Amino acid sequence: MKCYLEVVEPVAAGDVQAARRAAADSLGAIKRDLAAAAGLPG
Repeated sequence: MKCYLEVVEPVAAGDVQAARRAAADSLGAIKRDLAAAAGLPG
């Protein structure tokens, strides 16, 4: 099974690094939730 996930985070006040961190955090949460729902290890 393959699953491709993407998070699009708006860039506020030109702070690209903050947007990347927020997107990475959101993506990590989605991955954990999906793994748990599928019964897979984290």
